[in-house]
Amino acid sequence: MEAQEFCRFVWHIYLEKKDYQALENLLAPDLSVIGTGAHELCRNREQALRKLTEEEPLWDGHFSITSQWYQTTPLGEETFLVIGELTLRQISSQPLAYNAGFRFSMVVRRVPESWQLVHIHRSVPDPEQMKGEPYPRILIQQSNRKLEELLEIRRQELENANREALYYARYDYLTDLMNRPFLESEVQALMKKKPYGAMMMMDVDDFKQVNDRNGHPFGDQVLSLLAESLKASFTGCLSGRIGGDEFLVYTGGDEPEMEEFLEMARAFCRDWDCRQKRLGLSRRISICMGIALYPQHGDNYESLWQNADKALYISKRSGKSAIAVADGRSPQEDL
Repeated sequence: MEAQEFCRFVWHIYLEKKDYQALENLLAPDLSVIGTGAHELCRNREQALRKLTEEEPLWDGHFSITSQWYQTTPLGEETFLVIGELTLRQISSQPLAYNAGFRFSMVVRRVPESWQLVHIHRSVPDPEQMKGEPYPRILIQQSNRKLEELLEIRRQELENANREALYYARYDYLTDLMNRPFLESEVQALMKKKPYGAMMMMDVDDFKQVNDRNGHPFGDQVLSLLAESLKASFTGCLSGRIGGDEFLVYTGGDEPEMEEFLEMARAFCRDWDCRQKRLGLSRRISICMGIALYPQHGDNYESLWQNADKALYISKRSGKSAIAVADGRSPQEDL
């Protein structure tokens, strides 16, 4: 018996006769098996025999070999490589039968008066791999799809990072109000659109003591809560944090709206008194405000801001929780 005749006999015993006991006697002690399934890997004869034992009761049929070819290459005096291909037809009690096929490489060894199977590797041709392609088309498509998915994830990450960077280039990280440069540009733009306006400067009375008594993290909590109150009270206005505990609010209109702006300021103070109860302090945190009118107290951002700042210090000299207007007037009631 030659090497390829032995291989024919192995496939006949395994596929057509389904005689696993006879097949056991043909396996070398150093056998290794690579099958077509991801799980089909045996590193020794014991593993291969265990798989044969598990496989035998799984179905009652067998195969008929309808075509086959073999090619033998000597590896040594007693060892040979046999490659080939089989086409099979299933024969079983099931009503549906199917044709199958695979390619194989087998290493066999001549022993006294017999042969042994040393290694076998089976593979099934991939129908997605076209002639001239080094890899199956479906793998390339999957690879491209995966690359596209990764690129889309990265694009979204960069887009989110750019959006976040742009946001915090314009807004204060702690309060989410406009920062000073962005607020200034927005106020200047509104001044060009609306002939009248009002600017309010505001800060927290004795804020350093708040930080010293309770710590800076608590001070940040105060500023965040104060910003929430500003957003809720000065609706439709431009508001921002210009530094530390100082905030600025601006509104523009087609007619002077001093009283309406003052009423928003008073509503803000009422809201702040209610909202700051969350802080659990025994004493109230008060605020002072200074107001300058556009164009009466300044026809540009810088001059209006300077006069609103002066009004703020006038209100602070008059006592805690006060308001002052740039021309020296004070509303009849304190905030």
